[in-house]
Amino acid sequence: MKILLLTLMLLSTTANLFSESKWDQTLKLLKDRKTRVEGTKQLEQMGSDIVPDLKKAAFDATEEEYVRAAAIGKLGRLKAIEYREKIEECLLSDKSRMCRITASVSLGLIGNVKSIPVLKKAMQEDSSETSRMYAALALAKMGDYSGKEPAMEMLASSNINGQIVAVEILGVIGDKKLLPRLKTHLKDTNDEWKQLNTKEAIYSIEMKSLRGQELLEYLKNILYKDEFYMLHQWVAEKIANLKTPEAIKVLKSIASDKKAKGAHAAWKQLMVENKAKENK
Repeated sequence: MKILLLTLMLLSTTANLFSESKWDQTLKLLKDRKTRVEGTKQLEQMGSDIVPDLKKAAFDATEEEYVRAAAIGKLGRLKAIEYREKIEECLLSDKSRMCRITASVSLGLIGNVKSIPVLKKAMQEDSSETSRMYAALALAKMGDYSGKEPAMEMLASSNINGQIVAVEILGVIGDKKLLPRLKTHLKDTNDEWKQLNTKEAIYSIEMKSLRGQELLEYLKNILYKDEFYMLHQWVAEKIANLKTPEAIKVLKSIASDKKAKGAHAAWKQLMVENKAKENK
C-alpha cells in the first residue's frame, strides 16, 4: 500500500513538473532571438492555465521586452478581462513601444468598452505614430470611429507601418463617404507604398458589405484586372481566406490564365495552401 501511495505521489509530482517545464521551455524559446518563432508557436498552443505565468511575465518591468509583449498579447487572445486595467496601465505608461502596441491589440481583443477612454488617450497622446494607429484600430473594433481622420492622415504620411494599420482601420469602419477622397489621393501620389495602401483601403471599404459569392467575384475581378502588382498577393490571400472549395477553384483558374494580371500571385497562394495541407 505504501509503495502504491508513493508511486501515485511521484506521478503527481512528475505531472506538475511537466506542466511547469512546458512554460519554462516556452519562456526560454521566447528569450532567444533564434528560437522566438518556435516559442511563439508553442505559446499559441497553450491554454488559460498559464494565465498566472503570463501575468508575471507581462507586468514585470525587468523581463525582456519581447517576452512581455508576447505575454500581453496572449492575455488578450485569452480574453483575460481580469487584467484589463493592468493592460491599460501598460498602454499609457510603458516605455516599450512594442508593449504599448501589443496592449492596444489586447484591449481590442478583450473588447470591453470601459477601455475606450484609455485607448482614446493613447490614440491622441502616444509618442509613436504607429502606436497611435493601433489604439485607433482597437477603438474601431469596439465601434468607436474617432480614429477615422487620423487614419486618413496616416495614409498620406511616410510611415509605412502606420499606413498598413490605417488600411485596417478604414476597412473596419467601412465608410464609403471616404472613397472620393481616397481616389483623389491615389491619383495625386507617385509613391508606390502610398498607392498600394490607398488601393487596399479603397478595396477594403468597398468589400466590407459583401459576402459569399458576391465577395469572391469582387476579389476575382481585382486579381484579373488590376495591374498594380504589389496588390496581387494581398488579394490572393483574401480569396484563400474565404476557405471554400469555390475560392480555391478561382485561384486555380486565375493561376492558369496568362491574361490575368495576378496569375503569379494566385499560383504562389496555391503553393502556400498546398504546403499548409501537407503540414497538417
